[in-house]
Amino acid sequence: MYLTYLFGESGDFISLELWTSIFTLCNLVILFFVMKKLLFKPVKKMIDSRQQEVDDMYANANQDKEAAAQMKTEYEEKLAKASEQSAEMLKDATRRAQKREEEILREAQEQGGFAAMTDGEISALTERCMDNCMKTYLPQGQAAASRESYLSARNRQEAAAVVMDVARELRLSQFAPAAEELRFAPGGPLPPIEYRAKTGSGLLTGQIDRVDTYEADGRRYFRIIDYKSGSGTTTFSSIESLFNKEEKDRAKAVMQVFMYCWMYAHLTENKGKTIQPGIYYVRSLFADPFDPSVYHRIERGKSEKVEDFSGYAQAFEEGLRGCLDEIFNPEIPFTQTPTGKACSYCPFKGICGK
Repeated sequence: MYLTYLFGESGDFISLELWTSIFTLCNLVILFFVMKKLLFKPVKKMIDSRQQEVDDMYANANQDKEAAAQMKTEYEEKLAKASEQSAEMLKDATRRAQKREEEILREAQEQGGFAAMTDGEISALTERCMDNCMKTYLPQGQAAASRESYLSARNRQEAAAVVMDVARELRLSQFAPAAEELRFAPGGPLPPIEYRAKTGSGLLTGQIDRVDTYEADGRRYFRIIDYKSGSGTTTFSSIESLFNKEEKDRAKAVMQVFMYCWMYAHLTENKGKTIQPGIYYVRSLFADPFDPSVYHRIERGKSEKVEDFSGYAQAFEEGLRGCLDEIFNPEIPFTQTPTGKACSYCPFKGICGK
């Protein structure tokens, strides 16, 4: 019974009926057209619409990128133009300030110079000069912020101290200021100093804050003055210590003023001249007595004043060349400083993570 049900009366495993097959085929055709109408076209339309949105998005992104690039170019051009205008305005203001200061200094010279003026006359002259600077660099009517007011008052105080100290020196010392802000640079008042290291060569530039001079017995003497806004030492233990980057309390100010002395001594007209270094820590100007001289500590409790840089010039040049050779040697990698104190004011400490 079961086999008859499974295979049919004829015993065939598969049998085909024509009308059933035609009916099934018609159902498939009808189903295809219905799905094409109701499913395929909407889906294709949705896909095309989505593709168009993606294409539009990329097109808009490219347009925005081009617009951003154009805006950046315009911004950089405007910024460059503004920088040029600001630089020109600053130059103009500087020229006007210097002209007025020259007039004030000429007036002081007519009164016999700083050495012949009283402290009251010098203070009044300094105030007039500072007033002129404030009017030049800060337009009248501009409201000064509290910090600007504080810095202005502090600058006045420090300027008065510097001028008064110069006047005091002129009364007691043979030296007299001969030049200020003397630059070693291409196109500057003095040419840069060419150096040759083992791995290459280059130019050393810098700016000396003040050069003093006096003549005696037909010989000219110089003094190089470097101003420092903070406080520090004017004593060093050895030339080697000035270049020792591992030394925590290295006398950096002494190294800098020695650098200026070395550069100044390299000028042809200064060969063989006596050059004395000096450091003015502005915060120490009010100390009594004030001594800007540089001292070499021979031993504990014993130091000698550096009267002539020439006695230290050769050792300093050797240390400087060794330092430059190390800096430009491609085989010596740059490493973090061993002293954390040097990181206190470094703008890159957040990058190196020292």
